[in-house]
Amino acid sequence: MEQETQQNAGVKRTQIALARPALKFAALLALVAASSAMAAETWSRWENSFARHDAWRSMKSELVRTTGSRPFVFQPQTVYGNRLNLGAWLGFHEVWFQHFLPAARVQFQFELDEDAYLAMLYESEDGRRGGVRVSRHAAFNHTLFSLLPDGKFENLRPLQQDAPLGPGMHYAELATQNAKTTFFIDGAPWAQLPLDTSRLWRLGFRGSCRNASVDEIQFHDATGAAIRCESFRNDGWPDRFLVVSTAQLLFLALAGGLLRLCARPRRESLNILLSAAWGASFLIPAVCAHFWLESKHYPTQLETLESNFLKQIRQNRVERMAAAYTPQPEEGVLRIVFLGSSQTYGAGANGIDECYVAQLEKLLNTRLESGPVECMNAGMSGRRSAELVELYETIWKHYGALICVVDLSHNDGTDEASFVKSLDRLANLNKELGVETIFVLEPNSIEGNPGDLFLHPAMRRVAGKHGIPVVEAHATLKERHGEGFQWWDLVHPTSFGHAQLAEAIYPVLAQHVQALRQEQAAHQPMR
Repeated sequence: MEQETQQNAGVKRTQIALARPALKFAALLALVAASSAMAAETWSRWENSFARHDAWRSMKSELVRTTGSRPFVFQPQTVYGNRLNLGAWLGFHEVWFQHFLPAARVQFQFELDEDAYLAMLYESEDGRRGGVRVSRHAAFNHTLFSLLPDGKFENLRPLQQDAPLGPGMHYAELATQNAKTTFFIDGAPWAQLPLDTSRLWRLGFRGSCRNASVDEIQFHDATGAAIRCESFRNDGWPDRFLVVSTAQLLFLALAGGLLRLCARPRRESLNILLSAAWGASFLIPAVCAHFWLESKHYPTQLETLESNFLKQIRQNRVERMAAAYTPQPEEGVLRIVFLGSSQTYGAGANGIDECYVAQLEKLLNTRLESGPVECMNAGMSGRRSAELVELYETIWKHYGALICVVDLSHNDGTDEASFVKSLDRLANLNKELGVETIFVLEPNSIEGNPGDLFLHPAMRRVAGKHGIPVVEAHATLKERHGEGFQWWDLVHPTSFGHAQLAEAIYPVLAQHVQALRQEQAAHQPMR
C-alpha cells in the first residue's frame, strides 16, 4: 500500500513537472496576446484622425485659414476615445457627411460639456438647410432654424423644454412617422423638422467653444435596415494586432534560440523568456498609457509650425499688396486702408471677397452715390499693434489712403503699455498726414469674452485723447449673437459674422467718406 502511494505521488510529480513548461508557455502566449491587444489599440488610436473618416467633411478647413483648422483634420485629439469632438482645436467646428442618403431614420449619441451646445444640421438635395440646436449654455437656447450659406438663421423658433439637458451621454433620433419628421432626445420628442426624408438628404453637426462629442451615428432606410454606421474608430485593429503579436513572438523565438546557443537548459530558457514577457507586460501598458495621454493633449510642436507659418506671411503679404494696389488710387477714387490682424485679413470667411473689408467696400459703393471707394486690406495674421503700425509707417502710408480704420485688441493680450504707445504713434502720424482715423474695438465671441476685451478701455482712452471715433463692434456683435453662427473660434467670424462687423462699421465710415467728398468738392476749382 505504501509502495503504491509512493508510485502515485511520483506519477503526480512527473505530471506536474511535465505540465509546468506547458503552463509557462501558455502564460507566455497569454501575456503576448494581452500586450499585443493593448499595443494594437494604442496604435489604432494614435493613428486615428478625422481625415481617416473620409465620408465626412470639415467646413472649417475650407475657409480663409483659421488657427486649428488643419490640426482638427489630421491630429488624433479630434477623435480621442473614438468619438468626434467638435470642441477640439479651438472648437466651433462644423462637419458634414459627404453623401446624400435615402435615410428615413438617423440615430446618434452626443455629450455636452457645461456651457456647450450642439447643432444637428441637415441639407436637402435641393440645397435647403436647417437644423436644431440643443444647449447647456445659458446664452444659447434650444432652437429650430433654417440656415443660409453664410451662417445666418432664418425662420428661427425657440424650443421650450421642461427638463434641461444634463451631463453625460444622450441618445438622439431623427425619425419619420406619419409623414412627419421628428427629432427625439432620450426618447422624448423635441421638434418637428421641415425635412422630407423620403428624398435624398445629408447630415451635419456644428459645435461650440466647449467640448461637444458625437458618436455611434447610424443611418437607416425606410425598411429599418442600416445603410451606414459611423463610430469614428480607426479600422484595421486585427491587422495591427497580428503585426505586433508576430513581432513579439519572433523576438521571443530569436531570444530563445540565442539562449539555447548559449547552452542554457530549456527550462531555464523558458523561465528567462517568461520573465522578459512579464517585464514587457508592464512596459507596454506604460508606453500605451503615455501615447493615450499624448493623443489627448495638444502638442507644442504644432504651435511652432503655426509660428513658422506666421513668419512667412509678412513678406508674402507685402508682395501681394504691391501687386494688388497701385501706389496711388486712381483719379476720383477714395482709398481707405484697414489695419488689423487675421480678423481684418479675412480669416473665417468663406472667401476673401466675404471678409468684412470687402463687404464694406461693396456697401460703400452701392449705398453711397458720392463716388467710388476702394478698401485696401492691410490685415496680417498673427501680428500685434507695434508691427502693424511699423508697417504702416514704412509702407502703407505711401499708398494715398485718406481714412485709416484700425481693428485691434486681441493679439496684444494684456500688453497695455505697448498697445497704447503704438496707437498714439499711429494717431499722431495720421494727423501729420491729414488722414482720418477710426478705431474699431475688435469683437470676440461672447463664449470667450462676454464683456470687453482687456485692451478695449485703453483703446477708448487713446481715441478720446486724439478725438478719434470708436466703433463698439464687440458690443454690437454680442447683442446680435442669436441671429446665426457668428464665429469659427473666439476671434475669427464666419462670413455672416464678417457681414455683421461690416454693418457695425459702416455708419461711422460712411459719414467720414461723405464728409471727405464734400470737402473735396468744396476745394475743386470752378469751371
